[in-house]
Amino acid sequence: IVTGGGSMRRGGFLQDVEADLKEAGFEVEIFEGVESDPSIETVMKGAKAMGFQPDWIIGIGGGSPIDAAKAMWLFYEYPEETFEQAVVPFSFPELRTSKFCAIASTSGTATEVTAFSVITD
Repeated sequence: IVTGGGSMRRGGFLQDVEADLKEAGFEVEIFEGVESDPSIETVMKGAKAMGFQPDWIIGIGGGSPIDAAKAMWLFYEYPEETFEQAVVPFSFPELRTSKFCAIASTSGTATEVTAFSVITD
């Protein structure tokens, strides 16, 4: 589960999702602290944290954690991919092993319905 600065935890939403997943038999890891306008460094750190080979990647919160989770998914599945390759429009490789779920807590960004992410370089 990829999330931002703490509002999802303070509101109990993060704990609810974590509990539901554990009850369903999933191993759960949480990557917290995604900043607004997430950086390449945050994305790469999150992708490395996915070394336990998750079946699902869940972005919960506003646009930034969901954008970061999508980019982490790409670099987790394709660690040889460069940021320069990833930013070429419509060049996104087919993602192979994991599935993605976005749980949006805000409205307006529509990041939960696109393949695009805003990442700060």
